[in-house]
Amino acid sequence: MRLVNHQHTGRLIHIRHTSHLSLIVILVIVGLFLLLSSGLIARATSASGQVYVGAVVAGPAPTVGAVITSPVDGQRITNQNKVDIGGTCAVDSFVVVSDNGSAIGSTACTDAGVFKLTAQLWVGSNSIKALNYDNLNQPGPDTPAVNLTVVSGAGSEIASSEATVPFVPLNPSIIAGLGTTIQDCSDYQTAGLTTGGNPHIAITCVPRIIIPNSKQSLGIMVWGGTPPYAISSDWGNSSNTLLSVASSTYKVLDFNYATAGKYQLTVSLTDSTGKVATVQSAVQASGQIAKAAGSTTDNSLNTSWFFE
Repeated sequence: MRLVNHQHTGRLIHIRHTSHLSLIVILVIVGLFLLLSSGLIARATSASGQVYVGAVVAGPAPTVGAVITSPVDGQRITNQNKVDIGGTCAVDSFVVVSDNGSAIGSTACTDAGVFKLTAQLWVGSNSIKALNYDNLNQPGPDTPAVNLTVVSGAGSEIASSEATVPFVPLNPSIIAGLGTTIQDCSDYQTAGLTTGGNPHIAITCVPRIIIPNSKQSLGIMVWGGTPPYAISSDWGNSSNTLLSVASSTYKVLDFNYATAGKYQLTVSLTDSTGKVATVQSAVQASGQIAKAAGSTTDNSLNTSWFFE
């Protein structure tokens, strides 16, 4: 048997046997993919180094609208501008109640398909409506308004020197990644808030769905009445926060929940004459619990709080 070695000629193999252009294209694509992936991971990594992955699945808007069943249409309320409002809604939706076209409170619809919240009405005529939103902030069907009249103890239906109503978003909730103009409550700006008449408070910005142990912001607007104001925040987990505000303003409060769950928030304002205003909203904390970095934890309440 005779073995013959292949002779190396030193000549380049014809281009059809290699594809340098294809190889370069593949390397560029892989490089871009790795670069984008690292950027996304960096954004999704918490301070503790954990990575969270989420997805938003599109679907139809709610087919069931929120209907106010209490109070009833045509009711006359004397010497009381704070009322309990309740009704039916689409399960797991976010219900916003408005008065004369301005949001006055919001809450989460329960598993039983009902909602309830306490809201402040204006002295005089009130046309209140409820609208529920799904997890993509898509509204459900429009439903009839409930018309109420609030009168003072003297029977007057006109509020003296009532403050001008500022712009309040009809839906104050923010869901990260859905492309709304406001991604964080610190982005919200307001001006021209006045005083006089009854004091008012509104939650103008609230994160709808959050990860436990992640720093979040709540935006509140205070106006009317006689400053300074005392503000009490009940975060729905047996914890309260007190602060003083010198004048009508927009204020951002930072907060954090350590455990998953649905929380009803209540923020109350008392002006220097003792008049009170109240507003409510809701937050859902869900997903894996992250370890908070650089926070002060109250072990008795199992929660961490961040405030400016």
